[in-house]
Formats: sequence, C-alpha cells, structure tokens
Amino acid sequence: MSRRAWRGALLAALMLASACDRRPQGPGYLTAALEGPIPLGAAVVDVRGIGIIGFEPAASTHIYSAVTPDGVYRVVLVAETPSDLLFRIKVEDPSGVPPTAVVVSAADGGNLPVSSIAPFTVHVSR
Repeated sequence: MSRRAWRGALLAALMLASACDRRPQGPGYLTAALEGPIPLGAAVVDVRGIGIIGFEPAASTHIYSAVTPDGVYRVVLVAETPSDLLFRIKVEDPSGVPPTAVVVSAADGGNLPVSSIAPFTVHVSR
C-alpha cells in the first residue's frame, strides 16, 4: 500500500472515530415535570445543581426564577389551566448529573394552598 493510501486510510479512520462521539456538546435542556394527585394552579420549587444556566416555560406553564444567596434557584410556576406543571432547565452539560428539585409550596386549581406537598414530586429527565 502506498503512502498516499495509508494517509487516506488513517484520515478516514480518524474521521470515523470522531463521528462516533455522541456526547452532547455545550449547553442543552432538561425537562422537568411537577406531578401529583391533583392538578395544580401554581407552585414554588427549589432547584439545586451544578451548571444551571436558566429556566424556560413548557406547555402552558409560566415561569419566574431567581437565585438565592446560597445558590439555590427559587422557581415559581403558574399554570394557565390547572394541570401538571412543566418547565425546562437549561444546563451547561445535559449529559451530566441532573439538578434536583423540591416542591416548597403549591396551590390547587382554585388557587387555594395545598395542605400537604408530600405527594408532589418533580421529575427531571433528559
């Protein structure tokens, strides 16, 4: 095999190897869903994690957020109609460890406080 053929084969092998890297590069989004036994009108959620860039609404959920002095993101979710509340979390590395989210308080579809937030969970997924 000639030198030119070896170089071509080596170049092809390098290109093929670099194409096999399927790990997402750069920032991306995770989906978060606040779920529970009844539809909610609104909720406050604390989000903790590394590499959080921001938050965006999903479906008919409006979202407001701020970071506390200790680095926890306080997220307020408001539904146009009572339902599970959906939002997106923008992170530096979507393939990394996902953030955790905990419900702090919630209001039902009639905007009355929920007596117990224990049955409500936030599922974060890729």
